[in-house]
Amino acid sequence: MIIGINLLYLIPNQVGGTEYYARSILSALDAHDPNNNYILFCNQENCHSFKNLSKKFKIVCLPIHASNRIARILYEQLIFPFEILKYSCDVCYSPGYIGPALVPGVRKVVTVHDTNWKDHPEDFSFISYWATKLVTEFSMLFATQLIVSSDFAKQRLLHFFPFYAKKTQVVWPGIEESFKKAVATAPKPKIKKYLLTVSAFYPHKKITYVLDLFEELKKHPDFKDYSLVLIGNNGNDKQKVLDKIAILTDVHYFPKVSYSDLISYYKHAALVIQPSIYEGFGYPVYEAITAGKRVLVGNKKLYHLTVQKNLSEITHSVSNDIKLIKNTYKNSNTANDTAITFFKYKRVVADLLETFYGT
Repeated sequence: MIIGINLLYLIPNQVGGTEYYARSILSALDAHDPNNNYILFCNQENCHSFKNLSKKFKIVCLPIHASNRIARILYEQLIFPFEILKYSCDVCYSPGYIGPALVPGVRKVVTVHDTNWKDHPEDFSFISYWATKLVTEFSMLFATQLIVSSDFAKQRLLHFFPFYAKKTQVVWPGIEESFKKAVATAPKPKIKKYLLTVSAFYPHKKITYVLDLFEELKKHPDFKDYSLVLIGNNGNDKQKVLDKIAILTDVHYFPKVSYSDLISYYKHAALVIQPSIYEGFGYPVYEAITAGKRVLVGNKKLYHLTVQKNLSEITHSVSNDIKLIKNTYKNSNTANDTAITFFKYKRVVADLLETFYGT
């Protein structure tokens, strides 16, 4: 088959987890699919960032800038379908919520990572909310197949859109083999003793709570020498987070770090705290477990059953969670033996190709 992949939404280093998802999927398809050819439909911001892929990926740079979202969406719906037909694509796969609606004779597969606009409208401005709602739901309506990244995401999508049950498929993402290999040799960061949180700054991510928790935790003798490493950027709570960081000591904030530094921070953290109460998939939790860490999460049910026994659930009560941190820290060296064998990209590709083939 010829599979077109719609990357018109992707602005490098600006669209968060959906960029990581898309690039990981491309690497996996490159490594584990010897049978199909791919056409990457790119925008002007990202068309030069996929040169590491093999020759079975043809890159088509289209004359649109994703930074102009309205123009991009109009182009995606009105002009992009002709590009798909021009290149004789059998499938158009859109990994970023939105795909072209009207492309006759072409199977349209769209990944809808979550229903955040329904569950957490406070994350959006008025205009952003309605734009997301209208365009995403329009895209879902005309999609041949919808992909979600977890059982939780499927449950939330079908809560709002039960009539899409037959065309909604869970394809759990994976953890790249390069990540697993890099953990073994990851050097220690300059920061010696620290807790780690990796997250964007939307209200449902609860990062301001982590800062409040850390402020109280520092008053306890066992943790007076510890720092908090916070890695992340973007979101409606960003200014609140930055204001809180400004009045705290021992918080090391990094809007972005290199891939190798991220792995080092995971590997050598005393604990990883991911307080989010809502996730489509939640890469940082799986990465932390792969790095051998105990993880405190906001809601265990967001994650795959195979890893839930490695998770401790916070209560969002500071006094209770300080006790939980102490107990988890004491036991952190005895509960890190779970191998996430399920999250291999060979399995991801097999599941993904099943949706492309329509089987």
